[in-house]
Amino acid sequence: MRERFDPVFNAVGEKVALGPMRRDLLSLYQRWINDLESARGLGGYRPFAFEEEEKW
Repeated sequence: MRERFDPVFNAVGEKVALGPMRRDLLSLYQRWINDLESARGLGGYRPFAFEEEEKW
């Protein structure tokens, strides 16, 4: 039986694993979206507050 907080992976590679977004990682997602290098290529940049990231 899977533990409640074990990650779910939909695709796994050598250096990355992709899965559904998780509420407990919202602060990490916010940090990524507010990092200029990470946000490059998103078609425009503006800082996101935690509440905006949570709403999205």
